[in-house]
Amino acid sequence: MSSPQSRKWYQGWSGLWLKEAGPASYFVPSIFATIFSPLFIGSEPVILNLLAMFAIICIYASLALQSIRLQATEWQALVVDYCQHVTQQGKVFIAIINGFMLINAAIEQSIHLLSTIFVANTLGLGLWLLCRVSSHLFTLGCYIIFTTGIISCVLLEKTPIFLIPIAIVTYLVLLVFRDKFGQPYHFSSHAFANYRHGVQSGWSPVPVGFLSSYSKYLNKQLFPLSYFVGPSLSQFTILLVGLSASAIIINFFYDISKHSMFSLTNVLLALFTLCQWSRSQRTQSWELLYTLPIYNSTAQAKSAFIQSALKFTIYVGIFCFIVTLPLIGQQQWQYVYAANFSLTACAAFLASFIIGNIVKNTSIMGILLCFSYGGHMALSTYIIQSDNGFTDLVLVSLYVCSLALLNRFSAKYL
Repeated sequence: MSSPQSRKWYQGWSGLWLKEAGPASYFVPSIFATIFSPLFIGSEPVILNLLAMFAIICIYASLALQSIRLQATEWQALVVDYCQHVTQQGKVFIAIINGFMLINAAIEQSIHLLSTIFVANTLGLGLWLLCRVSSHLFTLGCYIIFTTGIISCVLLEKTPIFLIPIAIVTYLVLLVFRDKFGQPYHFSSHAFANYRHGVQSGWSPVPVGFLSSYSKYLNKQLFPLSYFVGPSLSQFTILLVGLSASAIIINFFYDISKHSMFSLTNVLLALFTLCQWSRSQRTQSWELLYTLPIYNSTAQAKSAFIQSALKFTIYVGIFCFIVTLPLIGQQQWQYVYAANFSLTACAAFLASFIIGNIVKNTSIMGILLCFSYGGHMALSTYIIQSDNGFTDLVLVSLYVCSLALLNRFSAKYL
């Protein structure tokens, strides 16, 4: 057992924050959002607000998952000051993220961005303090806070200034009364079960039994893709349908077309990324497939897997085309516009599958998925704002065809 004097605060940070599946899934996106945020200084204010809200809440979510790990294991009892070591690293990362965002606010000279930073810290602190005590509330709390923060940034565009004192007072109240939440980091066997299930399912916000009959039908249609990805595939697909239907209904009363397209893109990219992550965390074997009376060999099973991925890509493209039409309304070249957006979504899904097929190291795969997320987010934003209908259609079509061929080629790395 090492003494507390021999352990520096930064020792072991890469293992805790980059190699552990749960915290890394929020820590890495937070870092990338922070690094790329200065590139958007001077652009639309809503983009910087979104990046600040996303990065700060993500870093708190990563610390919350570390808190759940402390509840799920007995490391804090076996290693001297282990708990303080982890939380100190988390606080340092929170300070670094906030420092970058404050610099952005100073350069941008935007008090609205400053308001976003304060609100994001208050939401994130609430999530962390809650998860220090109750591990089972992470998924629900995380999605409520992310949804509240991101939707408020999209709809308000500029966070109201009056929220600054409210956020500061709320933050201080949470800090003062943090012990009232209960005993933190208390060992619990339920915490380990919650953490393991969350990692494997991609922290799905949809209950396991929700619309189970439809989930079974979807899993059957997408087999063997659903076999490797697990229940998160059908659960996130059902969530996507529900959110899209809500956006279409709201768009009839308020013009939120571009906001809806932007949000739909984020949900789609999150679906693709988390499906690959869930797939990498589930240790399902190819041998089990061809021992069943379904496939004759591993090669046939892998071919069926690629075909099911392509089938799901087609489903996603058709779904995006159908959803996009009522959102954009009666515009010139609306069918071409919808086709461009749909093909971009297909490209993002195929790219994520290529990464998942080829890359076996989960840390490297997570980083590449983050790059893919950011690149296709930029491409989708360009498509949403572009007026080059047919030119974009030709280029995106070629891009999707090349990714489809590469996806089939990557089957030999499975």
